[in-house]
Amino acid sequence: MAACLSPTLPRQTIHRRRCWTPKPPSSPSTATYNQRHRRRNIGTSSGAISPRASSAAAVAQGLDADDFRHPLDKQNTLLLKAIPGLNDIGKALLGPVSEQVMVLQNIGSSVLVSENQLPELHQLMTEAAKILNTEAPDLYIRQNPVPNAYTLAINGKRPFVVVHTSLVELLTRKELQAVLAHELGHLKCDHGVWLTFANILTMGAHTVPGLGMVAGFLEEQLFRWLRAAELTCDRAALLVVQDPKQHPSSNVSLNLIRQCILYCQEVVISVLMKLAGGCPSLSDQLNVDAFLEQARSYDKASSNPVGWYIRNAQTRELSHPLPVMRAREMDEWSRSQEYRTLLQKMFRLSALRCVVMDIEGTTTPISFVADVLFPYARANARAHLAATYHTQQTREDVALLRAQINKDLAEGVPGVVPLPPSNATDQDKVIDALVANVQAMIDADRKLTALKQLQGRVWRRGFESGEMKGEVYDDVVQALAEWDTKGIKSYIYSSGSREAQRLIFGNTADHGDLRRYLSAFFDTNVGGKKESRSYYEIWQTLGVDSPSQILFLTDVYQEATAARDAGLEVLISIRPGNAPLPEDHGFQTITSFAQISI
Repeated sequence: MAACLSPTLPRQTIHRRRCWTPKPPSSPSTATYNQRHRRRNIGTSSGAISPRASSAAAVAQGLDADDFRHPLDKQNTLLLKAIPGLNDIGKALLGPVSEQVMVLQNIGSSVLVSENQLPELHQLMTEAAKILNTEAPDLYIRQNPVPNAYTLAINGKRPFVVVHTSLVELLTRKELQAVLAHELGHLKCDHGVWLTFANILTMGAHTVPGLGMVAGFLEEQLFRWLRAAELTCDRAALLVVQDPKQHPSSNVSLNLIRQCILYCQEVVISVLMKLAGGCPSLSDQLNVDAFLEQARSYDKASSNPVGWYIRNAQTRELSHPLPVMRAREMDEWSRSQEYRTLLQKMFRLSALRCVVMDIEGTTTPISFVADVLFPYARANARAHLAATYHTQQTREDVALLRAQINKDLAEGVPGVVPLPPSNATDQDKVIDALVANVQAMIDADRKLTALKQLQGRVWRRGFESGEMKGEVYDDVVQALAEWDTKGIKSYIYSSGSREAQRLIFGNTADHGDLRRYLSAFFDTNVGGKKESRSYYEIWQTLGVDSPSQILFLTDVYQEATAARDAGLEVLISIRPGNAPLPEDHGFQTITSFAQISI
């Protein structure tokens, strides 16, 4: 349900009455610089959004909510889950009619933001969602003199965020994006179910017969959790706001990280400061360092027993921590190694220049390989060999197969059939033995250069005749097109031959020839896919400055490990039919290329 931004007030029912107030004066276009204080100009409330800033944003690739979740959020969530019957109470108190009332109440008197309606705000939300690797909800702007923002997440319906006009007037564009990121944090961390219960209790659960004492107990537990959840979402804001002047590069220097930390810290703490006591006419005089010193003074004043008691009494019934406490938390986390590590990861992935992809289980369903390609090669190997036996190309293919078969015989590989001598005159016997070995290799799914090369020749006949069409996931096609427009080069590295790779991508059923998006194809001639040396060779071939500028996508844990050992960035693809990963594999995973932002 609603996740409010309001810094100190307990949750309140949102009334239908519209508040019409004179428009406050606009913020000054520039901030006064004071050498005695750190107060960098981070934009104005009326400033346009720089397209360059948006394109330079570093993205938290594969970001999981637990990567930034506050420890108190984790702890209090576990406590809530331990309360028996909490879920049943929530269902009893909030039915579909109440949900519908809340939805209509919020969207009936607001403006829906889109690409054509308040496009700057739409861009802020879209960019924030992309950085946090989550889906952007709908965004509404509502006339209200109380600076606030909240999220509504109702089961089965698209969530949306509501921002009051007074908050838009109060904040710079970058500060407003921090607010949107905060609200996205609630959705990213799946806070919706507990937010629902909290809102129920503040909307009159005490008046329900028999629930008075229970509601009081639950309210205290939920508000304790809410205060912790807000700290988590402040961290989400700290990840999203980034200095548009700092562009990620292949060299992620400590100085770059430090500058980014200072910028992000100032933006987020400035929001808290303005919510505590800011207004448009005074915004250029507010000072982040002074507010942090105020937070430290509050800690000192509340460190004795009396102060501790007063602080607890002051915050017990609040849905949000006090602004100074939130500022102190942001200051501490922004200095932590945990935050620095996340930033470094984000900047590294934003410095990518190339993407290298596996095929089976990554760009293409495993079922296509297992149910279409392999059976076709198995069924048509004999016809291909018989029709082309005396050509130079097939002689070379047979020589490779003979060398592999002799090696298998020496190693005692089961199912191997000896070939007649190379000077044998009975062509049919040679072909029979070759086909028997090829079929055994296919059945064992062996990744052999000799086998893959012959399969590519056989598949060519199938693709050229129209008997087969390549299959590539739709999200892969969209990603290839997007990367191409950004100048990111894409490559294929598969155990299948380069010829087979070109056939699959050059003859897709739904998207035609996709080779226009692919710069080169690599097969096992560069080395085995589970060998780190292979990825080193690919890096040397691609010519980028660092292997960390290459992203490798695969569904195989051993391949991912080899690529990581060579210095490449790695994401593991989770697709239907893929083999399970080790429990503690340690890699970021994706289920769609749409989750990859470069």
